[in-house]
Amino acid sequence: MKQNSVLVMIFALALTSMAFAGGDPNYVLNAGSGSGGPGASVDIGVTMDSSAGLVQGWSWGLCTASPAVATVTAVVDGATTATVKGGLAPDFNQKTLLAGGWTVGVVISFIGAATLPTGVGYGMNVATYSLDGAPLDSTSLDFCDTLGSPPVATVIVVAGASIGPVTNSGSLSILDQPDFVYDAPDATGSYDQVSGNATVSLDVSILDFAAPA
Repeated sequence: MKQNSVLVMIFALALTSMAFAGGDPNYVLNAGSGSGGPGASVDIGVTMDSSAGLVQGWSWGLCTASPAVATVTAVVDGATTATVKGGLAPDFNQKTLLAGGWTVGVVISFIGAATLPTGVGYGMNVATYSLDGAPLDSTSLDFCDTLGSPPVATVIVVAGASIGPVTNSGSLSILDQPDFVYDAPDATGSYDQVSGNATVSLDVSILDFAAPA
């Protein structure tokens, strides 16, 4: 078996280990929040704050508490992840979309040639969600250890140890659809200096959402 395959297997065992109860405050994962109308697509970012140790890798699951409200349709690397290995992508980077959420597992460098130093607001991933529910529906987005087979643990890997971080949930909400939308775009008018009269023409439209389809 190739060395890289062995390293991935060893790291996978670390990613599926149990996170520390309560979370280590030196490492914080944050999920963003967003909203939109029914059927809209909304991007949600995941960021990390690290204040101790050199990070070698990470993994987590982000569960959608009410899957009927929103479905994750894509997950891409954030600005930090995309360039974490000296300007390059990490050696191992697996993103998986699942019913009820998504998971990610990253090894920055198989040989330890690159790590992530301490910092705040690291851009880890951006997930796109389709809002499938009804107006005024909402759901939380919670870091979890239950997605995948075997389940992927929410951990930060430092000095070969899997550390459970503090996690802050995000949310998605579907906005109420208005019955009517009035639109009056900007217009240019004319002014007669002799008469003192001004003239402006407006094209006003009304969109009726309450009318039957």
